[in-house]
Formats: sequence, C-alpha cells, structure tokens
Amino acid sequence: MNLKQEHKISLRQTFEKCIKQKFFKKAISLACKYKLKGVFGTAQTIKVKYGLSNLEISKLQCVEVDNPHFKCAAPMKLYLLAQAEHLANLPHSSSKT
Repeated sequence: MNLKQEHKISLRQTFEKCIKQKFFKKAISLACKYKLKGVFGTAQTIKVKYGLSNLEISKLQCVEVDNPHFKCAAPMKLYLLAQAEHLANLPHSSSKT
C-alpha cells in the first residue's frame, strides 16, 4: 500500500469519525478540502432518499459549487448526506411529506 493510499484511508476514517460524533461542519470541511467522493447530494436527492421537506433541507449546511451543466446558471447547493440522514432519523422530524 503506497503512502497516497494510506493517506486516503486515514482521511476517510477521520471523516467517518467526524460523522459519528456529529461534527458535520468539520466533515464538510474535510470533504471539500480533499474532494471526497459520494458524500454530498442535491436537495432533490435528499428529498427522494430521506423524505425531507424544503423547510428541513433549509436547516442543513450546504456547500455551493459551480453548476457543471450551465456555467452561467446559479451555483449548485450540495448537502452532506450523513447530516440529512441524521435529520431524517430524529424523532421530531416529519420525514413523511
């Protein structure tokens, strides 16, 4: 195993530890800095996958990135999937819309 691969594994473990401890802001920072794959989703993905409403989604922290489809369009808002899952599993969350 080369150093780069060991570093990637270490980063992923640190990311997972942040998620487990519900340090979502730090997890977002790590995911952005090291471009971790598969950890963000759009609002539509979160609505379908976790059944959250627009109001609930607005409570999540987001990262704005350039729109890959239309450069002149507004930036895309991406949300941490683990944070959305956490919100969906809270007892007071109205996950049925």
